[in-house]
Amino acid sequence: MGISEELSQLLENGEVDQAVDLLEEHDISHSKDKRTTYGGPKSSSDNQIGTQSLYNKNKSEVSLIGWHKYDNMYGVNLNCVMNWGHGSAVDEDGPSDAYAISFAGSRWEPEPGTFRGQNSPRIDMNPEGVIGKTNLAVSTTGPPYNNYGSFRGTIEKRDDEDHNVYGHFGHTWSPFDLPSNVSFGIAYGALSVSVGGAGDSWVMPAPTIEI
Repeated sequence: MGISEELSQLLENGEVDQAVDLLEEHDISHSKDKRTTYGGPKSSSDNQIGTQSLYNKNKSEVSLIGWHKYDNMYGVNLNCVMNWGHGSAVDEDGPSDAYAISFAGSRWEPEPGTFRGQNSPRIDMNPEGVIGKTNLAVSTTGPPYNNYGSFRGTIEKRDDEDHNVYGHFGHTWSPFDLPSNVSFGIAYGALSVSVGGAGDSWVMPAPTIEI
């Protein structure tokens, strides 16, 4: 198995630290950042039962890795591990979630056809980012009640300087899978989420790398 295949396998399995070890072992230039959210118990002033309350009870994290592939081409990989603490019919197969990777369009260009993610059949791309739609609903077969996903692709650097790249994950939910209109937007350093009907949403803090 070549380095690329081994790296892909590690990232698909969520073995981020092992993937970084492999890059270091082969002296491949790379950068990594991880953002972790530690939540407290549900607020007494919160009269709603929703994903935000469940999600805040445990640790969830998003990590972003970027590495040099060849010439001005760089691989980027976003890993998400969501922990809710306990399952809920409120947040089973919700409307939609989104992985996203953003960058300055004047500095980077996404390589068409390279982006893919677990359970991400639809990929939206614009000059400042790429979005992969998925669904990381609460696992109802736990404990533990969690879910995992990843999203990756290739971007081309337009010059010889180092520039920021951001990773994003947004989650939407609706009570008992009630229909909701959901849309996502991506811009440099920011993922926006719009949810209609009975739905709601939250966005994880964005890990940032410089490559």
